[in-house]
Amino acid sequence: MRPPDNAGNPDDAFRLPPLIQSDSLTVSRLYKGKADPQAVLGGLLGKPFLDYRARWERARSQTFVPPFPLHVDYEALGLCNYRCPMCPMSAMAGESDDARNPKASLAPGAADAADPSAQSGPAVLPTGGSLPLSKIRELLDEGAAKGQAAMGFGGLWEPLLLSGLPDLVAYGREKGLVDAMVNTNGSLLTSALSRDLIEAGLTRLMVSLDALSPKTYSRMRPGGELRQVEGNIMAFLSERERKKSQTPLLRVSFLVTSLNESELPGFIGRWEGVADFLSIQRYGHYEGRTHKAMFPKKPHGEAPGGLCAQPFKRLLVRHQGDLLPCCDLSGMAMPMGNVFRTGIQEVWEGTAMSRLRESLRGKGTLTSVCRSCQSKYQDVESDNDAT
Repeated sequence: MRPPDNAGNPDDAFRLPPLIQSDSLTVSRLYKGKADPQAVLGGLLGKPFLDYRARWERARSQTFVPPFPLHVDYEALGLCNYRCPMCPMSAMAGESDDARNPKASLAPGAADAADPSAQSGPAVLPTGGSLPLSKIRELLDEGAAKGQAAMGFGGLWEPLLLSGLPDLVAYGREKGLVDAMVNTNGSLLTSALSRDLIEAGLTRLMVSLDALSPKTYSRMRPGGELRQVEGNIMAFLSERERKKSQTPLLRVSFLVTSLNESELPGFIGRWEGVADFLSIQRYGHYEGRTHKAMFPKKPHGEAPGGLCAQPFKRLLVRHQGDLLPCCDLSGMAMPMGNVFRTGIQEVWEGTAMSRLRESLRGKGTLTSVCRSCQSKYQDVESDNDAT
């Protein structure tokens, strides 16, 4: 399978594929590539998946709090091989505004969760640290026994650096979790790793691209080569086809900024019909850590708004054990507990989470973190409301 040709002209009239769904704040929107992922996975996985998604939609409406988070993200390492300007971790790692690191020499699985500091390559987080594989298995055991349905490997790291990632996916699936996903930059996605993830039961592979041209990619995702990542994706699709598997479904994403907005129509033309679904995402500015100049210059969809439902359905476990009530980076400032001291169930049912949910329902004072999260998508200097 060869990479798709350059389809679409960046100067063409803006057009989007059919909308599948958006998140509760309309910051990220999913569009149809080849299929509706929920429909495909529902057909493949049957009643357990459909029941999980029904509970997800109830929680999304803020009318239902499941007894345990439906989805937990695990950030096993504080490592990444890219230095992306829209990621506050680049600034936390000491990057200047215009710094562009050379491509890291890390290989797939080069980092061992038992001792990532012993590995070569750049550490995104100045504190380092890791969430041991044995701890992740323990958390998966707890979740599987208490109603967790989905697991994700994402956050502020590159999951493909983790040795044993396919084993963790397989472990969670064997325990009964029906949805397993990985968010990656795709630079380390070898054919062998693709095969291992397919065999492990991964349901969704989500690759952040953010560009149509190598030049723009080098500005959006310093440390990587677009053509290499595209080749990795096409090799993954070939491996999936060879194994006659429909999963993992492939999502490619595009974060709209001033650096790449002219390439969005061409990006859609390139990947629609190749990827199973596409995600078009809105840029959010993190005060002091990312750049206001990256706000796009023209609107691409409606402004963010609505109800934040993340604390009603999910948690994120940081590499040092902190439990965050959402997958947004703003949540770093609002840890609810730590898995090395407190179980997930206790945090989920605790006072802090309950008060947070009530504030999001409008029954209490919204936290400063939540207020900053709502405002970071607004370019207040130029009154730009682009997405």
